[in-house]
Amino acid sequence: MAITAIETHYKGYRFRSRIEARWAVFFDAIGVRWQYEKEGYDLGNGIKYLPDFWLPDFQYWIEIKGDDPSAKDCEKLGLLVLATGCTGFLFYGDIPTLDDLEPGCDSALMYCKLDESEDGLWEDIHYCWCVCPFCKKLGIEFDGRGARVSCKCDKEKLAPSLPQGHNRHPDKMYTYSDPLLLAAYDAARFARFEFGETPR
Repeated sequence: MAITAIETHYKGYRFRSRIEARWAVFFDAIGVRWQYEKEGYDLGNGIKYLPDFWLPDFQYWIEIKGDDPSAKDCEKLGLLVLATGCTGFLFYGDIPTLDDLEPGCDSALMYCKLDESEDGLWEDIHYCWCVCPFCKKLGIEFDGRGARVSCKCDKEKLAPSLPQGHNRHPDKMYTYSDPLLLAAYDAARFARFEFGETPR
C-alpha cells in the first residue's frame, strides 16, 4: 500500500505535505520572506521541476523531502541551480532538533554553481541555518558556521569580544544553536494543522 503525504493549509497556501508547511512556519518564525511553488521550470530532456520554496531575500531555492532524497531529486535541484545561478538547498527528514544540527550530521544538501568544477556544479552536505554572532544576520552555511554569513561585520576583528567559551575561530563561530533558530525549529516541529488549527 502506497502512503501519501497529507495536504496541509497554512497562510493561504495548500502545501503538498505537512513537512513543507512546517518549514513555512519555521521561515515565519525567523522572519524570512518565502514564496511557495513560485514557478515551474522546464530543465530540458523532458525534466520539469516545480521547486518548493524561493527565499527572495537570500536568492535561495529550498526543496523539502520527507525522506532521503533520490538521485533524481538531487539532479533536478542541481539543474535548476545551473540554469538560474542561484544557490539551492535540499532539506530532508524531520524538522531538526539540536542533535541533528551538530557538525557531522546529515541535515541538508547544498548545490552551488561554481565555474571551476567540471560540470559547473558543486554539492556538499551538512548546511544549516545560522546567524552572524555580531549583527545576527541569517544565512545557511556549512556546519552552521556563523562566521561565514555574508554581512558587513569584520568578524576577525570582533572575535575577541565574544564571550569566553564561544568558538572565536574567524572561519567558524558556530551559531546553529542560536536561540532564535532553536525556538523557530520548535515552533515548526510542534505546529499542528489538524481541524483547522493555526500554528503559533
